[in-house]
Amino acid sequence: MASPSVFKRTGRKAYYTSIEGRVVSTGQSDQRLALEVVAQMQSVGIEAYRKGKRTLGDYLPELIEQHLTYLSEVDQRDDVHIKKKRSKLMSPIDSGVFTKLKDVRKQTFEPWWNGLSCESKTHKEYMSAWNVFLDWLIYEGKLDQNPIRGRIRPARSSRTTERTRRALTLAEIPHFLAVAGIHELLYLTALGTGVRFGELKQLTWSNVRELDTEPFIVLRPETTKNRKGRTQSISAELASMLKGARNSAKTERVFKVMPSRHTVDKHFKLAGIPKHTDEGVACFHSLRHTYTTIIARMTKDTRLAQRMADHADITTTQRYMHTERSEQVEVMAQFPRMRTAERAVKRAVGPVQTGQNESNDGPVESIVEHRQVSGNEPFRLAEYGLVQGGSRMEPGGIEPPGNRTLRCMSGGVDTHIDTRQRTFICRGQ
Repeated sequence: MASPSVFKRTGRKAYYTSIEGRVVSTGQSDQRLALEVVAQMQSVGIEAYRKGKRTLGDYLPELIEQHLTYLSEVDQRDDVHIKKKRSKLMSPIDSGVFTKLKDVRKQTFEPWWNGLSCESKTHKEYMSAWNVFLDWLIYEGKLDQNPIRGRIRPARSSRTTERTRRALTLAEIPHFLAVAGIHELLYLTALGTGVRFGELKQLTWSNVRELDTEPFIVLRPETTKNRKGRTQSISAELASMLKGARNSAKTERVFKVMPSRHTVDKHFKLAGIPKHTDEGVACFHSLRHTYTTIIARMTKDTRLAQRMADHADITTTQRYMHTERSEQVEVMAQFPRMRTAERAVKRAVGPVQTGQNESNDGPVESIVEHRQVSGNEPFRLAEYGLVQGGSRMEPGGIEPPGNRTLRCMSGGVDTHIDTRQRTFICRGQ
């Protein structure tokens, strides 16, 4: 089989090819895509390729429903999964971006996807849902190739625009738990284990071992983010609360009711905890950040904090470790001095002329006294009526650039100013 080749006709945007003596349009203005179309035509034949292209005119909602039916009946996906997939696949259709399958292409999908106002994780879920859907169409023979896989580059976002979570301080935690109401046990479990929201939602009483000598909870593989089960130790305080909750439990699930984002925000507000600070945003995931930070402070072992937080990469754990303002103040109180004591004394003390004393017993002499000068205080020569370079300085003027000794005249007094040592040396005439 000859290697695919394409060419352009005068006045036409699309590339053409010659197959079996027939000149056929590829329908593609991009040369790389046109060569892919030619390869498919050579593989399945021109008529079979064109027959497959007719599917591009099908309405997307009908194809999406067929795809969701396949996920439900063949892949045995639950209703929650189907609901999420439907929401993400129908989003651009409800927005009027897509109508038919032929509308899904790089030029239309990329700006819509990059314009989504959501977190990076949700952003990726949209892309994954569409790639799975389009790959399924290929599997069903309704599409020749995925028009977006590997062809969409996400828009760059600065670190400042990303949603950074913060950890709660030890002083904020009691206030937060005090206003939690029925969600107090949930919040305490999140703070005491670092378990994620979705993992707590699926936690059952059969996975809780609060009566053991060393109490723990078991997270099943199908409930964890990385699909790997693990055992999480818990404190005596949390074990005691779980024991009391088990006695009054009416369902197999430990947490029957999960709070919405609005409810969590309301609890932060009632506790007097600001949602937005310089360190980041306070949300439910902040409880996991708090747990990791506490473990890191207690153990001084980042590797142990990584294992207990169930992070695959230690750099992720480092992003979860936060410091409080009080800790920074304590560190700076012990920060070493950078200047020698001798140097500090020279810069802090300098002789300053304050006037002349006329004595009946002797000639006029200069009176010089020492005055404390702040390390950040500039030499304001104009305050002493001094001149520089033969011209008077403007009021409030500061020392000129360049660390050199200046010689100024004022009222018959010869004054040498060392700008490096910030001293006045005055001689009476």
